[in-house]
Amino acid sequence: MSATSTGAAPSPALLRPRLAVTTVFLVHGLYVAAWVPQIPMIKANLGLDEGRLSLALLMIAIGALAAMPLTGRLVTRFGSRAITLLGTVLMGIAFMLPVFMPSYTALLLWLLVAGMGIGMMDVAMNANGVEVEKHFDRSILSSLHGFYSVGGLVGSLAIATALRSGLSLEAVVAAGVSTCIAVGVLAGWFLFRTDARAEEPPTAAERAETAKPRRWRRPTGMILLLGIIGTLAYLTEGAVVDWGGVFSLGPIGADLADAGLAYAAFSAAMAITRLIGDRLQDRVGRRRLLVLGSALATAGFLGFTLAPNLPALMLASFVIGIGLANVVPIMFALAGRQPDTPSADGVAMVAALAYTGFLIGPPAIGWLATHTDLRMAFLAVTALALVMTVLALFAIKRRPQA
Repeated sequence: MSATSTGAAPSPALLRPRLAVTTVFLVHGLYVAAWVPQIPMIKANLGLDEGRLSLALLMIAIGALAAMPLTGRLVTRFGSRAITLLGTVLMGIAFMLPVFMPSYTALLLWLLVAGMGIGMMDVAMNANGVEVEKHFDRSILSSLHGFYSVGGLVGSLAIATALRSGLSLEAVVAAGVSTCIAVGVLAGWFLFRTDARAEEPPTAAERAETAKPRRWRRPTGMILLLGIIGTLAYLTEGAVVDWGGVFSLGPIGADLADAGLAYAAFSAAMAITRLIGDRLQDRVGRRRLLVLGSALATAGFLGFTLAPNLPALMLASFVIGIGLANVVPIMFALAGRQPDTPSADGVAMVAALAYTGFLIGPPAIGWLATHTDLRMAFLAVTALALVMTVLALFAIKRRPQA
């Protein structure tokens, strides 16, 4: 069932799960696009300052981080297909309702649930993508993440258009996310069945091994390095996702309908770069592309921090998107190929480490913005992008893993 280097086309039995997991990544991006414009509205509705908003965003990261170790074990036990389906439904429902929360306490609790949906869906769909990629003779994970970015772009532009036509954000989000849940569940039935690779039932010894309690492994070596790079990648990406709209309304002075345009530019760049990212990885090499992308993201964040108006902010966001586009796909692809580490466990360990970027980022940016301003907070993000570049240079010197 593998695609070979002889040029033979992959069989339909393999193309179907690839199309299915691509659709799931697209739906994930649409979910995030539905969340971004809710952030400034929630801030205004509940009268939150930057510090209280950052705590709310922190709950998403806590939920995701709590769900990821468990998700890795669930994927190994039940297969990535079943857990991806569960995460798709949970994340969709969770991100349909934040703007309806009547109080700050209710918002905090609900965003904790939303984070658990993100963590579950992120680990499971990436584990499924890694399994599909193993049956091809070329990289495909970057293009999968490309469709995640396509979802972010399409969703952002669709929501901006709907808001300009006079529809309420609540109605647009409810209708859009409901449709995405239905599409995600339909695609989920055709995902690669990592839990059904063998036709014969497991032996008694295999059942006994599966039944043993599995401890969460402490990441070391390349897994640890990838996790740290991933932490910085998620922190910098989360700065655009969570604070780009607030930055547009605050220092830039844009209207609410335009609050998601910086994220739309970011998603457009991510989508374009990721869709060609597999060919770039095969030609340039994953580690070299990691360094180049990190350096470009650093330059983009400097432009973002100094942007005087919305067009300049969108241009800087576009540059950041090009730079960060392949960092996360490369991180997951390498994590799923480490010797003596099951793909799901490698992805889960790196993802759990990486999501500490979302854990650290929201309160740190909010705290800096409260005591200085958002421009100074994004200057600190620029410095962290530079650190990520240095670590990527170190990663390129390590001997490639199998």
